[in-house]
Formats: sequence, structure tokens, C-alpha cells
Amino acid sequence: MKTVQEILDFYGVELNKIYKRKDIDVYFKIYKNYSNELTISYSGFINSVESDCMYGGLVNSCCIYGPISLLNTWDFEEYKEPILDTKEKEYLRAIIKPFKNRVMEIAKIRLASRIWDYISIKVESLRENDVEFIELPIFKVNSMYKGMDLEKSYTLEDLDL
Repeated sequence: MKTVQEILDFYGVELNKIYKRKDIDVYFKIYKNYSNELTISYSGFINSVESDCMYGGLVNSCCIYGPISLLNTWDFEEYKEPILDTKEKEYLRAIIKPFKNRVMEIAKIRLASRIWDYISIKVESLRENDVEFIELPIFKVNSMYKGMDLEKSYTLEDLDL
């Protein structure tokens, strides 16, 4: 009989990590049930990963449980949290809309005071061989854009804009 780790390695998964099916909007995780058997907990009726069943909460109407052998028929990938939340995406999309095709990169920058951050948008200038920067209003550290790393340059694709 195979060990739990051998089974996990066979399917290329880890315990309690969230995965997403590629073909439909279903999220799941692998865990050990009360009998110490590997089980899949997945949400099939909601569009949010933030359901109780995904984090080991009580069984509710969004949760379905099944054997790990379901992975034989599923095309899946590890779920990665989006860098921006919905409101942050909407705000940045509105800001860059008039010049979206000229945006080169977007970054979160920390001021020297270490208590304020801001978003900097690097834009290709209309002047030849030049760039311009748009700096958005400051905000308290860790209050917004929490998924963005400091001083890291992101493309529009990275941020799903």
C-alpha cells in the first residue's frame, strides 16, 4: 500500500493547498479526513474561494467531498491569489484607461517615512525616447494593494488589467 506522501507526489499536490480546475470555476484542497484517508473538499456552486469548506470549516451547501482518485480526470493547477482585489483593479483600470497602451509598468513604492506607500505608473511619453510617471495619492502601509510587493515592477498582464 502506498504512503500518503507517495499518493500526494503521484498527483503532484500537497495537503491543504488550494487548487483550481482549469475547465470550470471549481476550487479544491486535499486533506486527511477523520479516518486519516486523503479526501478532496471542493466548491462547485460558488465563484469564491473564500468559502468555509476551502479552509476546513463546517460542511455547508457549497461543499462537496470526494475521493482523491477524482484527480485522475481533472485538469487542475495550483490556485494563486490575485495580486489586486476587485476594487483595486477597477480603480487602476479607470486611471489608466486613456493611455493603457502606453503603460510600461506599475509599482508600489514606500516613502522614506516608512508609514506611507503609493502607486507609481510608468508611462511611455508622447515625446520621443522619454517616459513619464503618474503617482497616485499616498496610503497607509499595508492598507491597500496588499498583494503587490514593494519596489517590484508589474505589467498590466501581471495585475490582470
